[in-house]
Amino acid sequence: MSDLTRVDSSSVFRLVGWGARVVLLLFIATQAVLALADLPNVIAPWPTLVALLLVCSGAVVLTLVNRHPYPMVLVVVIYAIVAASTILVDWNLPAGPPGYRSWHWGALTFMLFVLALRDRISAAWIGFGIMAAINVVWEMQTGRGWLDAVGNLDRNAGLLLIATLFAVSLRGAARAIESAQAAQLALAAQSAAAETTRRELEIQLAMLEALARPALERLAADGPLSDEDRAWFARVETELRDALRARHLLTAAIRQTASEARRRGVEVVLLDDRGPCDLPDDAIARIEEALDAAVQLDGVERITVRLLPEDRDEIATVVADRGDETTAVTIAS
Repeated sequence: MSDLTRVDSSSVFRLVGWGARVVLLLFIATQAVLALADLPNVIAPWPTLVALLLVCSGAVVLTLVNRHPYPMVLVVVIYAIVAASTILVDWNLPAGPPGYRSWHWGALTFMLFVLALRDRISAAWIGFGIMAAINVVWEMQTGRGWLDAVGNLDRNAGLLLIATLFAVSLRGAARAIESAQAAQLALAAQSAAAETTRRELEIQLAMLEALARPALERLAADGPLSDEDRAWFARVETELRDALRARHLLTAAIRQTASEARRRGVEVVLLDDRGPCDLPDDAIARIEEALDAAVQLDGVERITVRLLPEDRDEIATVVADRGDETTAVTIAS
């Protein structure tokens, strides 16, 4: 069974596809409008512009990196963007209600929302904690008080909570999908194995029918058995053994060559120590040629054709015994 691919919850929301590019452009456009609209009403323009650049860069990084869960090294980058942007904009706000000049709180929370969906829920809340801590320090330094800090961030915390619930739900859905995939692959593997077994059984039955049926019919017929009949039965038995011991060697050419050699009294042994595996296209052809050459040798008494184990450098050997002399041919991979 093939390895399962983990279900990426971010792919469900298309956080790394073309839809994410549209959301990214809308996000950047919205933050640019909010930041630039109140640019004349902040203490200095440049901190807002730098923060806007940082936030947009962070959003790009969040949607362009297609890895799940989101890489921790990039999570640290997001932390740095959250901290730097919060410092730049908070201390650049004039006295009074921040209004849309505090655009960065919502922008950063949305980035953390995406981070939570990228299977970094804890990291998203740590990032929110960094932003909240910096905001509390700014509120206290400017005399606004910690209650104002809570009021400014409570809605953003709610947004991140929603993201957390989404991410948790997605994890459950991902596990359910993985289980379904595993069940489907297991069923497919069982069906393929059953089909392979059925086909192999059909092949074996067809071979048994072709080899054994004529011999069995001769045995069932009236009349004495001749020496030629007994020799024929012995060859049928040998060929049936070939079907069990050397299934992958039983090509039409090898079967015919072995059968003709056996009729001449040559002992032909076919062995398959390789098991079920794919052979190079020309391997069987080279084995057939080597067997044909061995049969033609003068005085040959025994020929052994063997498929070697898969971990060997060679594919097969064809060994011909001629009394005290042995001729071996190795089929290289």
